[in-house]
Amino acid sequence: MLRPLQQLIDALRQELQQQGELLARLEEMGPLALQLAGAEAGSPVQSQAADLLAAQQERERLQLQLAWAAGQPGACSFDELIPVLPPNYRPLLSALVEETDSLRCRVSLRLREDLCWLDRACEISHRTLGAIAFPAAAAAQDHLSLRLTA
Repeated sequence: MLRPLQQLIDALRQELQQQGELLARLEEMGPLALQLAGAEAGSPVQSQAADLLAAQQERERLQLQLAWAAGQPGACSFDELIPVLPPNYRPLLSALVEETDSLRCRVSLRLREDLCWLDRACEISHRTLGAIAFPAAAAAQDHLSLRLTA
């Protein structure tokens, strides 16, 4: 059981590193830069997100493998899995899981902030466009009405 356990620890560290790198990329870019970069195929943010997804999938696979090795194939969560592991590994695994969850929340919060910023920018753009376009459309309609009556 020690080999699957060490593999899971390594996978959690890799996932933690990928989340940290994604957060760093998001922090170094402003919201507009993020939206522009997100639109480009192969952007650093998209590439980092793909790396994070791969790390998460590998960690999930190894987590299930460890659950089987520990004789707990139904243990789907770390809350179920950690208590059946050797006692000297529990603090390390618990700390890695906690840090990974914390960083996942920070990445999620940052992405939500960017979405809120984008929503506000779209709302302001729509209002501005409406203020600019509708008077012009009304003037065009008046001009067309004058031509039809003449």
